[in-house]
Amino acid sequence: MKFFGLISLGLLASSSFASVVWYNGDDDGNRGFAALSGTPNGQGNFEFRQCEDFVWNSPNNATFVMGTMVGTSSFSQINWEIRDNGNIFMNQIGNVIASGTANAQLTSLGSWSVVPSFIEFAMTADIGSVPLQNGHYYILDMAIVVPDALFTGGFTTTSGANGVGSPLNNANSFSLDPADNFTVNFFDLSMGIGDSPVPEPASIAVLGLGVVCLLRKKKK
Repeated sequence: MKFFGLISLGLLASSSFASVVWYNGDDDGNRGFAALSGTPNGQGNFEFRQCEDFVWNSPNNATFVMGTMVGTSSFSQINWEIRDNGNIFMNQIGNVIASGTANAQLTSLGSWSVVPSFIEFAMTADIGSVPLQNGHYYILDMAIVVPDALFTGGFTTTSGANGVGSPLNNANSFSLDPADNFTVNFFDLSMGIGDSPVPEPASIAVLGLGVVCLLRKKKK
């Protein structure tokens, strides 16, 4: 009975793991594009965001964003937005349907091959639970919340290697300045978004049965 209970817990855990719905690919060692919000390099307050298009192929809500990023030092937060009704090819940035500031979880990948004085990071950030339409086209944009006036950083480019979902390798990312002026980059950026599936009722029921079995075992 104890073994059954442990299996039940495992089923619940596996059903709640976060999964990547769209990831544009790993760093290709080519270049990076600045994505900053604050006062980098002593300049005035501004926000310069990097944007990519994606198709949300999941029945679940979006719960995290991710990317390969570089910076002159570590940082702790990012600003993010999800836009609807945009069209990169027609220079239409769309409407913001969700946005926020999220805590960035960083894993250092060491010195960046392009500029060794920069640190390369694998970044993920929890964005809560954002309902998106399955099969629908959206635009994701992000910017690092600048930790100090000497900081600069942003996203690396990608060839689409190890990418997930679509579109991949279509070279149509763009930048937005504080006035939402649009600049096409003609490169793909290492950005992504994912979900955390809600446990199915059957898994929850099995968990409950497993816990009951454990309790009965203890009483005996």
